[in-house]
Amino acid sequence: MHYLFGFYRSKEIELKRFTLVFLPTLIYVYLNAVAHGEKKSCRGVEALLVGLYNLEAVDDNCEAQNISFRLPSLAQASLYHEPMSLAPLSLTESALRRLEECNTKLVRWGPLTQ
Repeated sequence: MHYLFGFYRSKEIELKRFTLVFLPTLIYVYLNAVAHGEKKSCRGVEALLVGLYNLEAVDDNCEAQNISFRLPSLAQASLYHEPMSLAPLSLTESALRRLEECNTKLVRWGPLTQ
């Protein structure tokens, strides 16, 4: 596993692509092991996946890129569902702000601890 991590960290694009070829299989192996209660058997795969994620979650200066977004609530009307209730509304700035500030959850992610 550490070879794949080293390949991904290299500056050569072909080595990164080589590692990415295995990513779907590695995710499957990890999720399958977790589902069957065999998480201890794939610690190397877990460490590799966390390491790859962390490499993508930092910038070129190794500073964390914390990404945040609002997860919409399906209990509230939006532009994408319940259009009949939104039809009479004019989409003014105040109407958009009301929709944006409704019951939503702020999601943040960044580098994970290894």
